[in-house]
Amino acid sequence: MDTQFCAEFFNVLNHPNFQGPFDTNTIDQPGALLHTIGDARDIQFALKVIF
Repeated sequence: MDTQFCAEFFNVLNHPNFQGPFDTNTIDQPGALLHTIGDARDIQFALKVIF
């Protein structure tokens, strides 16, 4: 029997990716970088058991 463990980290340092200032969805303050795009930190684990 064999067991494998896997861990994957995405955006591990959690760097913000700001949305562009000329997007029509950001009407709050013209030219301001207020919103981020993409997901925040993501971690996934997997365990595989082979008999």
